[in-house]
Amino acid sequence: MGFLLLQYEYQRASREVSVHQRAGIRLDNQVTRYTKRVEKMQSVFEKNKTRLENRYQALSNDASAALSSASASASQLALRDACNMLNFQFTQIGVGGISLANMGCYVDPSAVAVDQNGNVDKSSLMTALSTAAARARSVLTNLITMVKEEEMDRLEAQQDEQLTPISEKEADLQAEKDLEDTLCTMWEQRRDNAKQKLPDAIQNGMAAYGIK
Repeated sequence: MGFLLLQYEYQRASREVSVHQRAGIRLDNQVTRYTKRVEKMQSVFEKNKTRLENRYQALSNDASAALSSASASASQLALRDACNMLNFQFTQIGVGGISLANMGCYVDPSAVAVDQNGNVDKSSLMTALSTAAARARSVLTNLITMVKEEEMDRLEAQQDEQLTPISEKEADLQAEKDLEDTLCTMWEQRRDNAKQKLPDAIQNGMAAYGIK
């Protein structure tokens, strides 16, 4: 390749390197902004998930304590009053508008043993109340898990809806930057090759005209 062609190749490659370097810097800044935006949104959603977990854990603790208190108080009452009290609590304790009573929690007075004189067997009453409360706790755990998972699914769907377009844009910009970097590297190689060959081309040109 002659001196003029090499010089043209060197100048053209130098211009292309500058063009792709500027484009790469511009795209890198855009990628950085989108990355920070994605990270900020992810942080917000992670905090929301943590708050949700804590809220349902507190709800579980409070409801369990209420059941224990109701069961203990009911055990001090007469048969029907005890059953009525615990059954009332089953209508009050619940999650997401669904009460334990809605889930079939109920203590049946007729299941408690009564002797011929109509005296309630205290042991039988305690067993009935304890069994009903234990079942209620199990139902409560499943109910809280179900409602929490539904809310978590909604939160994650919202996260995907908001993050997906931004993440896709970030990926597109990153792909454009990678292309600019590749093109920049290619033109740098062409520039450097031309620069390396220029001295020999100059000497050969001078020799051809008898200048050397």
